[in-house]
Formats: sequence, structure tokens, C-alpha cells
Amino acid sequence: MKRFAAIIIGVFICGVAFAQTISIDWKVNNNTYAQNTCEYGGTLTVPPTPPTKYGYTFMGWGLYQQLEYIESTGTQYINTNLSPTTGTFRIVANIYVENSAVWKKILGYATDSAGSPLGIWVRGGTIKETFRNVNGNTIGEVDKWQNIDVVNQNTVTINNFYIFEINPAIQSFSIASAKIKSVKLYKDNVLILDMIPVQDGLGVVGMFDIVSETFFGNAGTGEFIAGPVAR
Repeated sequence: MKRFAAIIIGVFICGVAFAQTISIDWKVNNNTYAQNTCEYGGTLTVPPTPPTKYGYTFMGWGLYQQLEYIESTGTQYINTNLSPTTGTFRIVANIYVENSAVWKKILGYATDSAGSPLGIWVRGGTIKETFRNVNGNTIGEVDKWQNIDVVNQNTVTINNFYIFEINPAIQSFSIASAKIKSVKLYKDNVLILDMIPVQDGLGVVGMFDIVSETFFGNAGTGEFIAGPVAR
């Protein structure tokens, strides 16, 4: 099921001087589902009932548009600032890694007892991708854009969860040049992070967490490449 956000366009209408009260129709697929008014110089109020659209889940009011994927060229990454307590963690991610001759750590989230970073390593292939799990063991190959599903059965301590990168302060590997469609993180079988690629109203590309309803932009240099708008 896809997600959508309501994009508010033309809010400036409440500041025009030729009318004291403006009637506003709120529409989904050009069908009005709510109506209210906006006073001159006042504040626009969104409807109390969120919009609905068949086959979609409403993300909330904001200037976000879901993308098919975002791409890092090798210098962009995301720090979710998520640092939960120790436990059993599961990652489910839908990614595509370009062909590469070296292993790169694309999803980093934990440290072992020696303080070394753990995560999912990737090495791209022309047909399939090869992955290692958090313990460094090869877990096989999957077709491009197929979900990776990795569970760490050991007790680990979560550091800030990174996407496209391990903690840059201690990471010695390159940031992964890759495309990501989605990333989910579970703690003890409870979903605590559900990231999807989006672009905001100003054209900034990043990922939106459905759980916390928070937008995360690039923490590295340069800019993410936006994939096509999700349909």
C-alpha cells in the first residue's frame, strides 16, 4: 500500500486584500471531501478528518511527495538519530546497489562488544546483489529491488541508525552508491522505523519516517538524486 501526503497549494489566498473571507474546497482526485473558510490575515485550518484514497495510507499534512526511490552518489547519507536500547533487531530494506568491486556497509546500526560498527554490507552485481549480515557472514544473493530481510540474533547496542552509511565518525568503508525504496527497522518484532523516499515542497530529497512522522534530509555532502514520483 502506498502513502500520500496532502500538499497545500495557494495558501497565500488568505492574505489577499480583495476578500475578507475565502471559501475553501478540500479535494482528493478532484472530489470535494471537506469545506471550510479562511479569514483575511488569518490562519488556514486543515479539516479535522484526514483525506482518504483507495490503496493509499495518509502520511499527514505537509509538503511531501513520495518517490519510487532516492539515490546516493556516495557522499549522501541519513542519520535517523534513532538510538533504542539493546535487543534483537530486524532490518527489512528494499535497495539496489550499483556494480562495485568492493564491499560497502549500506545500513549501519550497532556496535559489538569491541565497539566495531555492525550493519549490512553490500557488493553490487550486474544481475544480483550479494549481502552480508550484521555478523559479517554472507547471506546470499537476491534480485535487484528485492527486499533484504536480516535479523541479528545477538544482543547488541544500537547507535544512531544510518542509511547509506555506518557511523561516519568510525566508518572506514565508502558510503554506498545505491538506490533505496524503503527501510524498516524492528526491535523485538515491533516496528520502530518505517522510512520511505520523498521530496518536499522545496525540492529537498530525503526519507520520511511513517512511525514518527519525521522528515530526514541528507547529512552528508551534495544532494540525493530523486527517483520518479511514486504512482
